Amino acid sequence: MSIIRKIGKYLASSLFTIFLILSVFVFSFAQSSEYATLKSASAKAIESRLQHVSYENVSAICQVQESVEIGIEDIGNISVPCNEVKNREDFLRLFADAIFDKIYFKRYTCKFLECIKQEPLVVLSAHANSFFKSLQLPVAIAAAIFGVIYLLLAENTTERLKGLGSAMTFCGLQFFLFSYTITFLQVAETREILDPLFSKMTIYFSATLAIGISLLIASYISKKSLINKK
Repeated sequence: MSIIRKIGKYLASSLFTIFLILSVFVFSFAQSSEYATLKSASAKAIESRLQHVSYENVSAICQVQESVEIGIEDIGNISVPCNEVKNREDFLRLFADAIFDKIYFKRYTCKFLECIKQEPLVVLSAHANSFFKSLQLPVAIAAAIFGVIYLLLAENTTERLKGLGSAMTFCGLQFFLFSYTITFLQVAETREILDPLFSKMTIYFSATLAIGISLLIASYISKKSLINKK
């Protein structure tokens, strides 16, 4: 019976850790892929690719047309109303906003994971946001279920605190290793888009790490208390 209990605790602890990590990742991606957050993060990156569009040419076109249309590779044609083009400082932002809106609100007929292989820009879309939001509740429930199973299988309070604390501490630490690796590998063009995502992840994983360490400390105090009583 003790062997079955140990195997059950190991499996419950492992699955709790996995779903806890997934839960924090999914929640972070869901928050970061919101329209306003993603638009703000990608604005400069998009504008940097529009340096070939000059204010003089746009102004000249607006003398004879009501809107300016330009073609963007892999995205298609985007149009900006001339009555919104008011000064040199803001005109690129108008085109960047139009490009982002076309990317974000594009309709996809494929499932998200299938779309990534065919159209990588799907990660910057409302389709991606809906996908991550749909996963939030299932992975959170799974983490909670395996956490409760572990608590029921653990023999005492000290073991419960240590088990959950170890899982949460591991969850927090692995993120910082992952974050460092991505930061080292990513290029400047993608850093502006990824930074807001990692900022949110850092907050959530730091909180998880802090709670994990607190539980480990509590388990140590609990163990010492039991020893002193004996």
